[in-house]
Amino acid sequence: MFRAASTLWQTYRLKHREGKTARSAQEESLEQRLYWTCLKSECEVRYELTDLPPCDLSLSDFPYSLPSFPTRQPSNDTAGWIFSSPSSTDLEAASSYYYLAEIFLRRLLNRARNAVRVLSPDIDPPTIKTLAETLTQLEGQLQQWVDCLPHTLRFNMPLESTPGPKEGELMKLSRERYVEVRELLCRAYLYMCIHVPLDPGMAALCGVKASEALLLAVYRIQTEVPFFRHPGSWGACRVRFNHALCLVAGFRAKIRQRPSAEYVTIPPEWADCVRVVIERLKIWGEEGGGIKELSVLLEWLMHGNLEL
Repeated sequence: MFRAASTLWQTYRLKHREGKTARSAQEESLEQRLYWTCLKSECEVRYELTDLPPCDLSLSDFPYSLPSFPTRQPSNDTAGWIFSSPSSTDLEAASSYYYLAEIFLRRLLNRARNAVRVLSPDIDPPTIKTLAETLTQLEGQLQQWVDCLPHTLRFNMPLESTPGPKEGELMKLSRERYVEVRELLCRAYLYMCIHVPLDPGMAALCGVKASEALLLAVYRIQTEVPFFRHPGSWGACRVRFNHALCLVAGFRAKIRQRPSAEYVTIPPEWADCVRVVIERLKIWGEEGGGIKELSVLLEWLMHGNLEL
């Protein structure tokens, strides 16, 4: 569906790229939003499915860094539109701000995923140092993202407090996106503590962040609201499976006394969280897409842990 929309956008862009055809501001705004929606969605799907047909949408010469959004004219005799920065108190504006925040975070998430591609058991110390510096920079950008959120999207910070009882949908989505990026950045340190021989100083540094990755995995499992079937359900199952794998891997590294994992702290509720994921995967197992096999694999891993 998104590929078809992307192809249609590219066809539309070829027609109007030279700017010879007069268009309304509303039509130009719709073009921008369609571009970013297609690009963002394709990034999400391609992260899970690597063998999709190629798409040149990201290589487009589209000139807008971020989309503009419509604001209704404050006039009693016209239903026209003006295009400017929307008010942060309006519900429609809150959706617009969330959309902008989502685009920025999607870019940051892509940068994080590209950065951790250097991870391997054979990674050398200079590359580890460079990666740690890159991850620190990305963490700073993530904090800037939080600092720039409007009041309508500000959420209770994960690990510091639980989600608010009256948390709105857009606030909830912003919080979950934030945790997704933060956990991915910390997960790189967990990988190094488990798989890479680290010197004591680097092991201590990575251990703190690796412990945070495990806490964030527990947080995401515990704060997830059971969901109904929708297009993102399959992806959500895979995300929770990855969290469970991180918890199991961290526990095994500690039990086997991996030297680099000396400073990693395992959350006491890790096993309960893995069992919760197993039960949720079983609920969705009959929907296909390999979900049933994920629950079987986790059960096998947990059985192995009991034998350690």
